[in-house]
Formats: sequence, structure tokens, C-alpha cells
Amino acid sequence: MYDFEKIVADVKYFEKTLTKAGGNFQAFISFEKVCGGTDIAVAKEKIDEKLPLFVKQRKDEVISIKHDVFVQSFIECLLFRGDRGAGVFMKEKQEVEFRNKLQAFKKMIKRNFNPFTSDVYIYSPLAFGIFWGFGFLIVSKTENAIYAFSGGADD
Repeated sequence: MYDFEKIVADVKYFEKTLTKAGGNFQAFISFEKVCGGTDIAVAKEKIDEKLPLFVKQRKDEVISIKHDVFVQSFIECLLFRGDRGAGVFMKEKQEVEFRNKLQAFKKMIKRNFNPFTSDVYIYSPLAFGIFWGFGFLIVSKTENAIYAFSGGADD
């Protein structure tokens, strides 16, 4: 059992910090429970109900990925800093705090959604953004639920 509210709070911290430190840069990050059960088709249907038409027209394959690739993918996105034209500009103290919190978040995700208790899939309609984007479905066998973890950044 894990603390869903803690995960959501951390995700909101990352979103707020990246956006606040951004110059011509806005981050959008979300972690939410999609549905109970472990049926991917049900999760896709619930997600697709909320998506705008242009997003629904994207290729909507669900692709299984390894947990390490999943973790590395969202970490790389959240550490994107861009350039002078558009990017994230943090003072050293703020950057250290952000990276420490991200490291703790990474450990929490790896502990709660590990290969023995969950399956992770890429779901591209959830991914968006000019600078970076990710969209994952996490099927938790222990919680008997499917979660969507997505984010993106644009100007």
C-alpha cells in the first residue's frame, strides 16, 4: 500500500517548480487513478472519453515497457532545462532541492510500482508537449487499479 496523495503532491510540486522557474516554458504533469481493475481496454476507454478529438486521432497503441525505461524516461523529462530561449532557470539551491525531491520520488515509484507488483505501458495519447512529453499507464496488481502518469512541456 502506498500514499497516493504523496505521489500526487510530489507531481504537483514538480509541475509548479518547473513552470515557475521556466522562461517561455510551462510544464503540465499529472498522476491519477483511471479505474479499478487491471483491464487496459477499460482504462483506454475512460481516458479517451476525456481527450479532445485531435488527440483521439493519434495512434493509440499500448506498448509494454520495462520499469527501468519507464523511470529513466520521466526522470530525463523532468531534468530537461532547455536553453536561453526557452527553458528552466533555477538557482543552485533550488536545483539541489528539486533533484533531491526527484530522487526520493524515483525511489518511491520504484518501490511502489516494481516489476513484481505492476506492469507499465506507454500510451501515446497521454504524451504531449513541444520540449518533452510522456504518457504511461501503470497497472498495479496489488492495488487492483490502473493509473495514468503523464506530462509535457511547451511554451
